[in-house]
Amino acid sequence: MSDYFPRELLVEIVSRLPVKSLLRFRCVSKSWRSLISSSSFITTHLSHFTTTHHHLLIKHFSLSSNQENYSLYPDTSAPTFHHQPLSLKCPFKTKSNTFFRLVSTTHGLLCLSDDHFGYTSTLILWNPSLRKYVTLPQPRICYDSYGPYMFALGCGFDTNTNDYKVVRIAYVQHRPDSWEPNSGISPQEGYLVPPQVEVFSLRNNSWKPITSNIPQHRMVEYFWSSVFVNGAIHWLGYCLKKQEGQSYSNVIIGFDVGGEIFKDLSLPKMLVDEYPLNLSISVCGEMITVFQYDSWPKSQRCCVWVMKEYGVVESWSKQFTVELSNIYAVLGFRRNGEVLIAKSDGEVVLYNPKSNGVGKIEIRGGRDSFFVGNFAESLVLLDGGKHVNCYDEEEEEAVFRGEDRAMVGLLERTSSMHYAFAVHFLNNPY
Repeated sequence: MSDYFPRELLVEIVSRLPVKSLLRFRCVSKSWRSLISSSSFITTHLSHFTTTHHHLLIKHFSLSSNQENYSLYPDTSAPTFHHQPLSLKCPFKTKSNTFFRLVSTTHGLLCLSDDHFGYTSTLILWNPSLRKYVTLPQPRICYDSYGPYMFALGCGFDTNTNDYKVVRIAYVQHRPDSWEPNSGISPQEGYLVPPQVEVFSLRNNSWKPITSNIPQHRMVEYFWSSVFVNGAIHWLGYCLKKQEGQSYSNVIIGFDVGGEIFKDLSLPKMLVDEYPLNLSISVCGEMITVFQYDSWPKSQRCCVWVMKEYGVVESWSKQFTVELSNIYAVLGFRRNGEVLIAKSDGEVVLYNPKSNGVGKIEIRGGRDSFFVGNFAESLVLLDGGKHVNCYDEEEEEAVFRGEDRAMVGLLERTSSMHYAFAVHFLNNPY
């Protein structure tokens, strides 16, 4: 076919095909295999699917089948929600046989972390479209070497080098038994700042430390979140204003994936002094979004703030307020403006900010197991990573056993314990 079409036109045509077709076409000839495997083609293919094939990925831990569910919904502007999604079977098991933290869905890769139920260093990059994955090598900061610590993760894609990167920000816990009188640190439990930062490069398959311009802010233990926008990963950070009592100063911490440098983005004045546990970061389209709860984890109101122009503090705008009983977490947005919300009892509902209407989507999950994000097929990991061999072509029907009350109790107790730890270290950060 390349004898009849210019290469540029061939790339434009073939790059609009789904991954399943491209995997077959790699067998046509050596030239086709070389074309489809090239980094430039992979980038072109991803750009087409990111802009034209909109899917919403919803992940939750089912309380009826005691398994993780990853579901892809066509994300259109239609008023109705598609109730027959494409199911992605997660082929991995956590140490606790519960669920992973889904850190991000960047460029067709899902970043999974097994950190919900104890100290593990398990991090997996999974491309469900290719049925391939990479298990990341163990980072330097781990429990065996440093004792208690907390960490936050973020994922992004470096367009300059076509490299996928994972950022790990680790806060080592200061322990009273190791306190030195001349250290200048109060002999109380707390996390040391600045944190220790490591960046994993998929291209190099290795971690490297970042030692310059490390942020002095802390992050909320366990309940942190991150978003990749405008070439940078973003988290919410805070510091305690010691001279003013128990008040906080919040900021958005950014990490430029290409330059591998940190930067701060300012929040609107109404959020700077907010209690950090009442804030979470998300993304709406290509804009950074912050959710402000009135009293998390059981809220009756959540204000949705959007930074309309990246990096410009004056562009922050409060878009609308969700008023709904027992809000546990605002999960994300549909293209038609509807908001997905997890309630305290594990039910997920659709909220329409224009009409204040609430609709059900028949999803009910374990506390803290939810994730909502955009997903597009990609060829990342095409010639790397390991194959997943536990997929079935025909979907197995989940056996409905009714809600497992023992599991519900375990998840609620674990979540409450994490919340208690987060509050403790918010009040005793030094």
